[in-house]
Amino acid sequence: MTPPIDPSTLHFDTADGWRIEASLFAAQDPQCAIILSAGTGFPRHFYEPAARYLAARGAVVLTYDYRGMGGSVGDPAAFAQIAYSDWGRFDTPAAITEMSNRYPDLPLYHLAHSVGGHFLGLIDNHARISKHAFISVGTGYFGGHHKSYLLREFYFW
Repeated sequence: MTPPIDPSTLHFDTADGWRIEASLFAAQDPQCAIILSAGTGFPRHFYEPAARYLAARGAVVLTYDYRGMGGSVGDPAAFAQIAYSDWGRFDTPAAITEMSNRYPDLPLYHLAHSVGGHFLGLIDNHARISKHAFISVGTGYFGGHHKSYLLREFYFW
């Protein structure tokens, strides 16, 4: 039985200067690197069981908190200036750069949950990623939601 893999905490900066907090789950002899991008409202710790599972099977896995969440809360005065798209324009690219620099010889994969997959079109360095996998990434089409949610969906989007 493989012993549990405990994460280490690390920090890196985005291109616009926001400090991101992340957890790194590293296998002893990793065969690939995986970035796990969260869905809206999910802190990185939510994905810890998945990250441990993947690391126990030979991956090095990075989970990270988007700006304004969890360990990446930052300056409260700057919170009001956060745009939802900043997570895809700045935070995810910074995670890609961090993993690319740490593990340049490993294939880099991206496991994206919900909005983490929607941001793919905003990520300027997505070419560094070998493969993407998506979990519960909706189409964004309002008609795909139950009619009882439509007013909330129109308000949200």
